[in-house]
Amino acid sequence: MNATPLDADWQNFSAALALTLSSMPAKAYVVIKSSGGRYARFFVATPELWCEIVHDDELGADFQMSDRSRKELREQGWRPPVRGLSENWHLLLDWPVRYRVYENVAEQVVLALRQGLGVAGPTEFEIKSWIEDSDKEFPVSALIDASMGGASPSASN
Repeated sequence: MNATPLDADWQNFSAALALTLSSMPAKAYVVIKSSGGRYARFFVATPELWCEIVHDDELGADFQMSDRSRKELREQGWRPPVRGLSENWHLLLDWPVRYRVYENVAEQVVLALRQGLGVAGPTEFEIKSWIEDSDKEFPVSALIDASMGGASPSASN
């Protein structure tokens, strides 16, 4: 999946995703959704960050990953669906982690969405976030801005 370099919009989105992941509190969810059922989902289940990328079983033939993309996900530590655990590709991380880990996960997710699932650009995304059993919010403005073609995020957002 990493054969084609990311353009500026995808790089900004990846940076915004890393920033968002690093600021997620316990019980927080973030869902990045595109047409055709393509999505990535994140949940903080203290002391872990659960990361998911939709699996081919949930998608039409036009949006399924190539064998190469699936192989690369496995090589990066992503696991295919496990009955009773997850219906999607998933990666479980200790939480919190060093910022570089968030950057790596964000890049892997962006490459999976762009090259593996064929999302043309971040402007195709709908972003949803919430904290389970709470009316509190957490900062996702950098991610929303990047999905609208906004500037690169900084840690002050």
